[in-house]
Amino acid sequence: MECLRNARRVNVILLLYREQCQCLKNRIHTFIHKPNANRNVRLYSKRLPYEVDTNVRQDILLYTNKQRNGMMLSLSVAGVLSSVIFGGWFTYTLLCVRDPAPDPDETRWWKNNIFWRNKNKTALLTIIGLAGFGFTFIGHQVPAHTCKKIWLLAGGQKVKIHTYGPFLSTKEMIVPLSNMTCTVLPEPGEENKDVSFKIKGSRLFYSVECKGDFLQPKLFNSTVGMFRKNFNK
Repeated sequence: MECLRNARRVNVILLLYREQCQCLKNRIHTFIHKPNANRNVRLYSKRLPYEVDTNVRQDILLYTNKQRNGMMLSLSVAGVLSSVIFGGWFTYTLLCVRDPAPDPDETRWWKNNIFWRNKNKTALLTIIGLAGFGFTFIGHQVPAHTCKKIWLLAGGQKVKIHTYGPFLSTKEMIVPLSNMTCTVLPEPGEENKDVSFKIKGSRLFYSVECKGDFLQPKLFNSTVGMFRKNFNK
């Protein structure tokens, strides 16, 4: 009798073990080959607290700044005036200014060079040219690389950037996020610093003034404010 009882117990244990193995096998098979909707939601839709969904359905305005309109207009006007004034000054100096005649008894060959014989004129033309180029460059390029508005386009893969053109006109460009990287992102409270980012193909950096209005700060930090390691590849 005791042997029969032990045999029954062993059979029950083996049966339960087989059922558990079959159940585990079915679960593994379902998990690998037939994922259900709940599993997809749990694994792919749930985000960590610091993650932001950038796959937007419509264009979203991330940043706008109208406080620099006066400054950008002044720089634009100064750039145009500088090109006109220094261009006229350069032309007048080139055509009308003459150095005193050189000493005819001078025998050193390098002093007979045309640039040395007109050394005062050459120096003046160099100074005028460099100053004119510098003022004109600043007046044109600083507004062109200062952001007025930034949009995140539908799909979350591209941004539309508005910068300042001549006389407060607007320059627009659409850039993939993979072609830009943030180089300077100030800490909270550092309002005197600007956000700086670079776009592939441009040698100069673009600036975003922190005193402007960040309408979607988390979305901005997750798109425009991201540093991308593979930017130069």
